[in-house]
Amino acid sequence: KMKNSIFAKFSRFSLQITKNATFPTHKIIQKQFKFMALSSERVFSSTKFNSETLIRKKMEEFNDLFVEARDEIEYANESQEMTYFNDEVEAAKLAVKNATDCFEELLKGVEEKEKQALMRANGLKVEQLKQELEQLLAEQLKQEL
Repeated sequence: KMKNSIFAKFSRFSLQITKNATFPTHKIIQKQFKFMALSSERVFSSTKFNSETLIRKKMEEFNDLFVEARDEIEYANESQEMTYFNDEVEAAKLAVKNATDCFEELLKGVEEKEKQALMRANGLKVEQLKQELEQLLAEQLKQEL
């Protein structure tokens, strides 16, 4: 049964990357594990969040994704002029997308009054994240030229 579990598959994937890698494998393994954990936890819903607990839980998820996205952008910035820069940019794009999608889902699931409060408290954070990604993409484009 262990051979078919998600952790066994992840371990085989990690070993395969380690054998063929020319860049820091610990970051890739860490990113893959985080992605697998988030995708197994994440619940998408078009319904309204009807309790403070659900809103708080979704807000915690957004904050975790936001921190991860900032980290990914930082990793990508640190890897400029390296062979794996493009991979780091792709990881940053995915992390920013996950964070912004989570925030948009949160906004769709609350009443207008709560939505305005969330936008005041976190709207600038989301915009900052998007701008940092845009700067990173511009740097990637400049390096390709």
